[in-house]
Amino acid sequence: MGESQVKAMFVYNFLKFVEWPVATSGGARDPFVVVIIGEGPTADATERFLESKAIGTRPVVVRRNRWDKSLAGVQAAFVIEQDEKKLRRVLDASHGEVLRQIPELRQHPELEVPIHR
Repeated sequence: MGESQVKAMFVYNFLKFVEWPVATSGGARDPFVVVIIGEGPTADATERFLESKAIGTRPVVVRRNRWDKSLAGVQAAFVIEQDEKKLRRVLDASHGEVLRQIPELRQHPELEVPIHR
């Protein structure tokens, strides 16, 4: 098992064990939308791994977004983008949203932000 697959499993376990705010709960069968922002083997592995998963009774729906797209309707974002300006735009786009951010910030630890509610 490679690093990308391990990260994909981590993302799923993170999503599975977080206590989600009521505002993101939705109905018992409503999709749980996860957006992946960025490209590469980790993004691909995470998308494949999450495709058949569920968070509780809610099926996971994975979207791939560019860094400059809206995060409306998204419950969680896995950010792989490494460009600082793009990453800041992604983080700014989530303000005011009920959203969990799962950043992969190896190159920019100074941009790590607390989980938003």
